[in-house]
Amino acid sequence: LCVLYFKALWKRAEFFLTLTNALVACAVFLVGFLSSADQPGYSYFFVWTMLVFMGNAAFYRIRFSYFTGVSLLLMTAYVLAILLNGSMRYDPFTAVNNLLFVISMASIGLIVSWNIYQLNRDNFIRQQALEQHYNNLLKETQAKDEARENLGHSQQQHLAILNSIPDSIFVVDREMRIVTANAE
Repeated sequence: LCVLYFKALWKRAEFFLTLTNALVACAVFLVGFLSSADQPGYSYFFVWTMLVFMGNAAFYRIRFSYFTGVSLLLMTAYVLAILLNGSMRYDPFTAVNNLLFVISMASIGLIVSWNIYQLNRDNFIRQQALEQHYNNLLKETQAKDEARENLGHSQQQHLAILNSIPDSIFVVDREMRIVTANAE
């Protein structure tokens, strides 16, 4: 959050979020490694790990490629933690069950991250197209305004020339109606 308060760091926000998530992966490993499967509350370790995956996918919104790397790091940290802390030997069924939940949450996180990436990409492309259409419309409007102004100037010149002729001049259409006449 500190990154968001300093404008100079905004360009590096994604880097800091990726770095933070890499540190969280280290924390996942340390918490899992230092705890034991027979401790009260250990059963929530996999839930915490799943929440980390969802937080990465939904809240941080880092690039899909960065998210994939962080997810692999988190998954590796979780697997190493449950292998090294003995929970696979203590209760293999629960450990594998919890691992499957973590893998499914990581997969859902990847799908969410991919969808966010696609939506952002599509929005960017649409915004570029809208901006291009807007610029074209602006050019057309300016061209029409310029043509309208030139037409008005041309009509004024035409009337000035017509009025400068000392003889009476009438312009009639095919039905013999007077369309234009000079001042004489």
